[in-house]
Amino acid sequence: MRWEIIGSVVFLSFLHGIIPSHWLPAMSLKKQYKWSDFYTIKIVSIISFAHILSTIIIGVLFSLIGKWLTHTLIHIPAELLSSIVLFLFGIIFIYRHYYHHHFHLYHEKEIMNEKQVNKQIQLLIIAMLFSPCMEITGLYFVGGVFNWQYVLWISFIYFFISFISSLLWIFLFDRISTAINFHRLEHNSGLLSGISLILSAVLIYFI
Repeated sequence: MRWEIIGSVVFLSFLHGIIPSHWLPAMSLKKQYKWSDFYTIKIVSIISFAHILSTIIIGVLFSLIGKWLTHTLIHIPAELLSSIVLFLFGIIFIYRHYYHHHFHLYHEKEIMNEKQVNKQIQLLIIAMLFSPCMEITGLYFVGGVFNWQYVLWISFIYFFISFISSLLWIFLFDRISTAINFHRLEHNSGLLSGISLILSAVLIYFI
């Protein structure tokens, strides 16, 4: 078992779960319409599942690409190929941190300006479905290079941490949202993700 891969998945999944753009619109709707915790859990579960599912689907596609490249570039060791790809992913996210916009929810203003609550929920589900977590796809690629066992572990860890963290915000949001500067964390999430991917690349190659 390559624990550097598992560790990176845990870190990125946790980081992904506390980014406010992923759950703040749902919390805003809860406050606006005075939803009960039970109803909020129902809505957030659907939203989270749509977001996680799209990420896993794209991740599996990256795994297939990794598997294909492994058989195509048979003269390149799996460790070297994985390290190169993760290093490139890391560089891309660090570059985006300094020279590109950070994560924003697809049509967020349209969602919040919509007058019908059912329409707002539908738009939010669609928005999260088309806003997958791309940071994790590099690790899916590595999973395809090494073994499909890693693809299953990555999917399970990512699903569990992301889904549970989204539900926890229903109960923790009012208590700690003012104590922690989540927007600063979101601003630096690309940088942290890039560093994590580069560190994983180094560990995979040298360990």
